[in-house]
Amino acid sequence: MNNSLIFKPTLLQRILGRNYKWWYLLWYEFKISNGHFYSYIFLNIVRSVEFLIIIFVWQINNSSAEIITYLAIGRVFQKIVSSGFGGVVGSYIDSGQITKD
Repeated sequence: MNNSLIFKPTLLQRILGRNYKWWYLLWYEFKISNGHFYSYIFLNIVRSVEFLIIIFVWQINNSSAEIITYLAIGRVFQKIVSSGFGGVVGSYIDSGQITKD
């Protein structure tokens, strides 16, 4: 008998049986969500540094408090008004989920 034709299941296949493929799906979804989390954190750090640079430039120039208040209120208004809906729809179209919704 030829030993190269004998199927040897991996440890995960032995533990989970026929349901081992679900593990790979869960692991893949975890990696995707984790990637979105890190990009979200990175984007917010970049925006915070940008705002701190604006405050620093404002202090160097000894500008009035009205200007920084205007910038701060503008940032808050931008966060309230801007919607991530376009990005969500784009990712649905890209992954093919829009057809089932």
